[in-house]
Amino acid sequence: MALIIYTDPHIGVNRAGNTTPASREALRQSILSTLDGVIDMKEEGHQLLCLGDLFDTYSNPEPVIRQGMRIVEETTLTLAGNHDVTADADKMGSMQLIAEQFPGKVVQATFNEAEVYSQYISNVFVTMVPHVTTQKLFDICLDKAQLHATGRMVDMTKPRILCLHCNYNSPHELTETSLNLAPEQVEKLLKVFDYIFVGHEHQPRDLFDGRLIILGNIHPTGFSDISDKRIAILDGEGIRFEQVWNMSEGYEEWDVNEDPPLTSTQAQFVRVKGAVPSEQIGEISKSIANLWKTNPNLLALRSEVTVVGVEQQDTSGAEVTAETLPALVERELADHPARLAM
Repeated sequence: MALIIYTDPHIGVNRAGNTTPASREALRQSILSTLDGVIDMKEEGHQLLCLGDLFDTYSNPEPVIRQGMRIVEETTLTLAGNHDVTADADKMGSMQLIAEQFPGKVVQATFNEAEVYSQYISNVFVTMVPHVTTQKLFDICLDKAQLHATGRMVDMTKPRILCLHCNYNSPHELTETSLNLAPEQVEKLLKVFDYIFVGHEHQPRDLFDGRLIILGNIHPTGFSDISDKRIAILDGEGIRFEQVWNMSEGYEEWDVNEDPPLTSTQAQFVRVKGAVPSEQIGEISKSIANLWKTNPNLLALRSEVTVVGVEQQDTSGAEVTAETLPALVERELADHPARLAM
């Protein structure tokens, strides 16, 4: 028997920048396909845990809710993350509706309460802390988690893991939807837990000699979280990781100053960069438009091309610093299904 742990699918995601209407839908389907692959790894006796942010937003249309219901049904326990809940006690989100449909399958906190849940799953003592509304409540939850792990009914010969959905050692000021786990809290918790698994941060990393596992999401949602993606598998032999999305295959960069024109790609995410004189803008815009037209696997394309001698400014669509380039790309795609979202 094994415990398979994944996090942050963000189903129903809607990324307007760097995408087309068709590629936005393709991104949602690619995330679901990756998630289905994780679920298909569940052999007889295996259990699945989701560490939060099943949804990209707390309120979703019916088709996305149905997708969420199917995933929750297949997953042993789903932790509620900050994207799954709202700080408004008078609102009911998609995760709360699913929790009513599948009692005991969703780990969520009562509004404004510090609640911690523990149970044995596949011979592992699992403690889960759902998203709560304030850092103060989260700190209380961590103290409660430590008490759970040292209770009289806990078999100290079996693995004990803590599952969280939060930032780790964040240098940024906290908001009502973000929680932070401090290094000194980790040191204290690792005295009673064998491992701490953390969802919420999309870039994977392991700290404290591999005992603090920031798992990372299972599929990029945009250019800010491009990296290899993985799940964790905990069995009688320890912890191993399985890669579920490969950055070397799914991401490509094109430097217009150093590389030959990129006419085709197998990547899902392409970043275009460089600096060109204004007379080359038309040629670059046609190349970018052609990538959208001829590569149906492309989910997002981000252009960071700057125009020499043109004052830099933020733009939408192709995401370049010269206003003329996205407008030209849009014109190239005006009559094509891959029209950019401007």
